[in-house]
Amino acid sequence: MVLPKIPGAMMVNMFISQKEEGFLKIGEAATLNNRQTYTLPDSDGIEEIKEDMKRERAPTLSVVEPAEKRRRK
Repeated sequence: MVLPKIPGAMMVNMFISQKEEGFLKIGEAATLNNRQTYTLPDSDGIEEIKEDMKRERAPTLSVVEPAEKRRRK
């Protein structure tokens, strides 16, 4: 069975570090096994995804004309 690809934003939002997993008593071996099995990124990989997401966002430009200029039209 092939699982669908997880969208980058969802991956970033649900990511927890090994340190956080340690607080939850999740063993390092379980983490590494699941990351390999389900092709999940490690901390370095999640940073790459974050950078890719930043590059994909188009810059937004808003223009607000002064009230005087709008009245003349």
